[in-house]
Parts: sequence; C-alpha cells; structure tokens
Amino acid sequence: MQGVNHVGGNPVTGQVSRIRLTADGSAGVLDKVITSTNFQTPATAAKLGNKLAVVNAKFDTGFPPTADTYEVVVTNS
Repeated sequence: MQGVNHVGGNPVTGQVSRIRLTADGSAGVLDKVITSTNFQTPATAAKLGNKLAVVNAKFDTGFPPTADTYEVVVTNS
C-alpha cells in the first residue's frame, strides 16, 4: 500500500499503533504495535525521523488534569 502512516496512542492498552493508510486514506492496516515500559497513558505522538515522541496524558489526575509534570517518551518508531 502506498500512503502515509497514522500513529495513534491507546490509553487503555498503553501502546501506540502504527497504521499504514491507503493513498486516499479510506482504509488502513496495522503496520506495527509500539510499546515501551515508559508509556503510561499515551495520548498523542509525533514522528521525528526514525523516532517517535509520545506524550503521556494525565487522565488519571482528574478533569481537567491536575498533574504538575507531563512526560514525552521518545522511542524507535
């Protein structure tokens, strides 16, 4: 398939799934599941070359989140 990768965090499983989309974005297939012991609640990610920067959300601290610090985990993509 030609197209772009879509990366999405799953706060329930603590993993990030990389989906390869078709050129028109109408369908996709699971390309890779990315895990890290440093993922707590991965919420969003950005690809930086061959690395992936993943933000740990703080959903467990209430709404709105009340955490004093937030982490960005960098891992291989």
